[in-house]
Amino acid sequence: MIKLKNTSLINIKGKNIYTYLKYLLKEKIEILKCEYININEINILIDNKDLEKLLNLKTSYSTKIIKTNGLKYIKYKLNQNKHFIILFILSYIFLIYLMNIITKVEVIHEDKAVRELLINTLEKYDIKKGFKKKSYKEIEKIKENIIKDNKEKIEWIEIIEQGTKYIVKVEERIINKDKKDNENYNIVSTKNAIVKEISAEKGEVIVTKEQYVRKGDILIRGDIYLNETKKDTVSAKGRVYGEVWYKVTVEYPKYYEEKKDLNDTKEVYTLTILNKKIELTKDKYKVKRVKEKTLLKSNLLPIKLSKEHQTKQEIIKKTYTKNEAINNAIKEIDTKITSTLKEKEHIIDIKKLKVEENNSKIILEAFVSVYEEIGIKENIKEIEE
Repeated sequence: MIKLKNTSLINIKGKNIYTYLKYLLKEKIEILKCEYININEINILIDNKDLEKLLNLKTSYSTKIIKTNGLKYIKYKLNQNKHFIILFILSYIFLIYLMNIITKVEVIHEDKAVRELLINTLEKYDIKKGFKKKSYKEIEKIKENIIKDNKEKIEWIEIIEQGTKYIVKVEERIINKDKKDNENYNIVSTKNAIVKEISAEKGEVIVTKEQYVRKGDILIRGDIYLNETKKDTVSAKGRVYGEVWYKVTVEYPKYYEEKKDLNDTKEVYTLTILNKKIELTKDKYKVKRVKEKTLLKSNLLPIKLSKEHQTKQEIIKKTYTKNEAINNAIKEIDTKITSTLKEKEHIIDIKKLKVEENNSKIILEAFVSVYEEIGIKENIKEIEE
């Protein structure tokens, strides 16, 4: 307790030191502790409230402050090491800043045009070098918006965080486009797959069910042959479905937090001065969703009057076990892929390949097999050329 109090340790030297002690007691200076060194020297501990009185005593004894305890000592030590403390705090803040800044964005796709499209799109959402990393929720929203805004070009996108780097994987959407009726086409495979169903209206089917085909292989041929002699050329027409495979990586948080709207709303007027908002109401919502409308704003002074429509919210928190997070990640893969599929297309199977734990999230790598249409028209003249 003495160390926590505001005290000072004083060294006193002089002849007949006990006479000096009696003098201190007479002056009502409380001695908390006394350490005998020799007949002419002692160390005493006194309260700091008596320090100035002791130092002002007119005697022949020499007095020297050895150490100060309590708040005064702490202030002294902080002041003594202030440069180091400031440097340490600034270094720590800078380190945290660097850990939350994007150093690189890498888009993985063989088509340069698709890579450039993704890089330019991501930059609009501030996912680029030198900008702050996004939260899991922000990343999910950005992915949804990118697919929504590029329905005809992008089928699937995944943004994976690796340290201060983002790796973006994308699957290009291939859409069958109707061409002129006077041109002839083959039906070719858009992907590596195993053929599962063939429905041909025109042309010659040259593959069979359960046959493995590669991207670009002809499935239904427009050239009609008889005894190895070409008799006619038509525009092949039909549908071919196959089993296609994808390797998907998804991140899922083990800790889930969501804000949910409640049936409690109100109109609130707010005054903003120097970026500090003052709500003109007694009953303030701790958590809320706000729609703001500016009523008055000064171009000369940093003052703004606004009207807010506030909706009270509650925070829903949930912590998942590792298995629960994995199951939720698998469900998310299923939901996202299913949302991109057309009629008759469906997921056949999802298999876990690798599971990693990174801080507060699960990184799941899965192998997904999908039943989907793989045939697309390709101009026979273009192929020959």
